[in-house]
Amino acid sequence: MNRLFHAILFEFRAFRVFKIQILISLFIMPLSYMLIILLNTSGNQQESLYLLTGFVVASLIGTYVSLLGLRVSNLMMPEVLEMYAAFPIKMRTVALSYLITYSLYVLPQIIVASIIIAVISSSSIVWGLFVFNVILTMITLSGFGVFLGFVFKNYFVAQGVLPLLSWIFLFITPLYYQAKSSIFFSINPLNSCVKLLRHSIGLYEGVIIWDYVYLIGLIIILSFFVNRKLLRLYLLEKRF
Repeated sequence: MNRLFHAILFEFRAFRVFKIQILISLFIMPLSYMLIILLNTSGNQQESLYLLTGFVVASLIGTYVSLLGLRVSNLMMPEVLEMYAAFPIKMRTVALSYLITYSLYVLPQIIVASIIIAVISSSSIVWGLFVFNVILTMITLSGFGVFLGFVFKNYFVAQGVLPLLSWIFLFITPLYYQAKSSIFFSINPLNSCVKLLRHSIGLYEGVIIWDYVYLIGLIIILSFFVNRKLLRLYLLEKRF
C-alpha cells in the first residue's frame, strides 16, 4: 500500500510538466461545455438531465480511453520500462497508480455534474444506483483504456490513434442525441453505460439487466487480459 501511495504521488509530480494541458483538458473545457449545455436547454429538465448524463460518460471516455490509454502506451516503451526496472515496485502497482491518478483527476467533473443533476432532477433519482452505475462505468472505461494502451505499444502512434478513437466513441454513442434501439447500439458497451445512468435518474424505463451482465462480463474479460499482460512483462534489468 505504501508503494502504491508513492507511485500515485510520483504520477502527480510528473503531471506538473503538463499542468496547463491538464487544467484545460480536464477542467476548463469540460466545465465550460457543461455550462453551454445548461444555457441551451432553456430550463427543460428532461433535456438537461439527458445531456448531463451524456456529459458524464463523455468525460470518462476522454479521461480513460485517451489520456489513460496514452499513459499506459508510454509505459510500454522500452526506455520507460528500463526506468521502472530500477524501482522496487511491481508493474501491476504502477498500472494501478495510473488508474487511481486519472480517476482522481476526472472526479471533480463527475461531482460537479452530479450536484447539478441533483439540483435539477425530480425525486425519481435513485442515488445509490446512480453512484454504483458511475463506478461501473469508470471501471469499464478504465479497463478499456488500459487495454488500448497495451495494444498500441508505441506512444507516438497512440498519440494519433487514441484521441481519434475517443472521438469515434463519442460519435457512435447516443450521449447528446436520441437514437432508436438497434443491434449496432446494443453491442456498444458505452451505450449500456449511458442507459444505466439514465435509468437511475428516471430517464430510461426499459430492461437493463442485460446491460449489467454485458458490462460485468466485459470487465472480467478486460481484467483477465490486463493481468496476463502485466504478468508477462519481463524486465531484464530488474534488481528487486
